[in-house]
Amino acid sequence: MHATARSSGGNTIRLETTAAASAAAASPLIRHVYVVGCGHSGTSVLKRTVANLPGMMCIPQESQLWISKTGRRRRVALQVAEWDAAAAASGMRGWVEKTPKHIERLKQIWAADPEALVVCVIRDGLDVAASLVERRVPLQDAMQRWVQDNAAVLPHLEDPRLLRVSYEEFASQATVLRVLRQLAQFVGAEPVSDDRLLLALQPPSAALPSGHQCEAYPGEGAKLADLSASYLQLLGVRGQGTRGDPPPNKSTFHNRYRSWQASQAWAPQQEASRWHHRLSCGQQAAAAQHNELLKMLQRLGYSLQALPEQTNGTACQQPPTGGLPAQAAVAGGAGDEPAAGAVPAEGPEHAPTPDSLVLPL
Repeated sequence: MHATARSSGGNTIRLETTAAASAAAASPLIRHVYVVGCGHSGTSVLKRTVANLPGMMCIPQESQLWISKTGRRRRVALQVAEWDAAAAASGMRGWVEKTPKHIERLKQIWAADPEALVVCVIRDGLDVAASLVERRVPLQDAMQRWVQDNAAVLPHLEDPRLLRVSYEEFASQATVLRVLRQLAQFVGAEPVSDDRLLLALQPPSAALPSGHQCEAYPGEGAKLADLSASYLQLLGVRGQGTRGDPPPNKSTFHNRYRSWQASQAWAPQQEASRWHHRLSCGQQAAAAQHNELLKMLQRLGYSLQALPEQTNGTACQQPPTGGLPAQAAVAGGAGDEPAAGAVPAEGPEHAPTPDSLVLPL
């Protein structure tokens, strides 16, 4: 028998009833994985990828579990027990939840759940700022948000319970397989073949509902079957199809747009950073004067060479006419060594697709 329960975050899950659910919730074997990062750093697609790894259950919506202060301790305990029971009932070894602002709650999370695992995605702050500006966030606020969120994770970067993921490496065809291997090892999803890892990049075969960033499959067999069907769909349209129509306005329909993005296939970025195509010369100059931003970029290993008005006298890189270049869509992808059979040579990697299809802009 099963029972349906709805969490405080609106995530519906199916539970084994009574004693079985209680025993599952108490199991120490269920891994708790939180995906965090500054907004617009790729958290939604990364969460979907982690959830698609073998043995991982998706928490479809952002729970905001550690944000609210009202009755937090009891509410958190009940919610985590519910997710544990649902994972065990579906034969999964762990679950993955994503709320970007949990990046500011790592101490609280580990104080209550010392074995919790955190996957933190970090993206070039100038690209994040450019994305936020396009969503009508003032540039100064966008830059400060990136600085503040990443400052919160700095003290924890050496903690073995945290895995730092570079957005630029995750978005690159040359390095994505290496990132997938790191993720699988970190969450305990290995050993698994490279072909299966690449399948984790796939979206579900049907468009996701508004507010959802991944599919909560009832079991591993259903997950594998649906991801395989999704890959075959992409092969059938040779990388040129999309699932559902994007909302008419990214800012007004934020949750719908995020879910639409998470319903599309992964594709590599042609350029590691694209902020110089998207920020005006005036905005670039303002960024070059934001000392906290510059210090954090350097702290996280990003180069400042392309910024204007630096000591090297680099000129502003004007956005090209006609907007951003198109990207190539890839159902799978090749990493530091090709995965045999993952994507046929004549497959969809040669078909162009719009820049906005997959990874967050």
